[in-house]
Amino acid sequence: TVQRAFWDAIRDKLDEDPPDYSQAVLLLGEIKEFLLQLVVSPDTPTYKQIDSYLDLEQILKEAERGALDIKSRADFIIDSMARICSPARDSAVAALREQTDIVDLFKGIFAVLELMKVDMANFHLQQLKPHLQAQAIEYERSKFKILLDAQDSREEALKFTTEWLKSAYRALLPDKPPRVEDVLNAAFLQIFSWEPDRMYPETLALDEIRLKELSIRLSLAVHCACVIIITFNSVGGAITGLSEFVLKLRSTIAVILQGHLKPDSDVLKSVSEQVIKETNQCLESHGFPTLPEAKIHDIKMKIETLNNPKSHPVYKVISQRSVDFLRGVLTSTGANNTVEMPNGLAPVQDELKEIARNFIKIVSFNKAVFAPYYDDIIAELRESNK
Repeated sequence: TVQRAFWDAIRDKLDEDPPDYSQAVLLLGEIKEFLLQLVVSPDTPTYKQIDSYLDLEQILKEAERGALDIKSRADFIIDSMARICSPARDSAVAALREQTDIVDLFKGIFAVLELMKVDMANFHLQQLKPHLQAQAIEYERSKFKILLDAQDSREEALKFTTEWLKSAYRALLPDKPPRVEDVLNAAFLQIFSWEPDRMYPETLALDEIRLKELSIRLSLAVHCACVIIITFNSVGGAITGLSEFVLKLRSTIAVILQGHLKPDSDVLKSVSEQVIKETNQCLESHGFPTLPEAKIHDIKMKIETLNNPKSHPVYKVISQRSVDFLRGVLTSTGANNTVEMPNGLAPVQDELKEIARNFIKIVSFNKAVFAPYYDDIIAELRESNK
């Protein structure tokens, strides 16, 4: 490769007698620029030390006299990297000290410097994130206000938003008047039970596609969990505790369900047939007899009736638990406040956690943008329910 040829050429230069340091000097110059960019401020002692010790004029003079001590310069570079790198790179920098081949050492230095450059970029992005988010919130709010002002009346312009919040508000009664945050959380969680053709609130217009995608993903995850529960409950102890079989079954079900907005009877029939096939294979491999016809019929019937989820007892329970999990995530505070995964959802917990992360992002940003409108609507609901 080109990179290998480049490093081989540098090795050949250094192996000459006397050594040709021309390429090594250029590398030291590039490393110096790298380090100075990472330090940023020229007023710091570290910046001044790097600028002084890696002075190219001095390095060139030493090279011309054949007295360039590359190893001491490399040691200084590694020490400088250790001072300015993030803790995540400590082990990579420490590994450079173990390198005895000078060319491989230079290769390692450049590799770690590239990682440190990425770390620095990520750090600056994190620093800018609150500012950028605040600007995005203000921009979305101002654009929405323009659309709102163009309507004949605010009530008509926010008709579906008002109905949406009113439904959530009433669902929380007859308890004491709910807090704004409780109403909003309940309203957002209702979305997962909406029919696909349901009209979305005006304030969710920009989030509608992503929320529908999350709703579909949640439904498929719940279907997958239900099939696994039905299978294990029906077969019993012979497959209890077989974690590898759970993973295989989950993978098989996910592949068949993929791309289906709502699994119909044909799709679920394919699922049930594949589940029976893989269950029998698992039983045989562990020295158990295959499923009797009556058991096969029972499993198939329970899986295939998942095409009517609202009346399916297993689906209703697992679906509610999945929403409860999202509610817990939505209402939890603090980085260490983890929400326990409900029983029956462990096989799809990775998917649920990913859904929850995306859901929180959408909800948090939406609340920030439309908080003034939500506050006004909920305040009116409180007045009308006194």
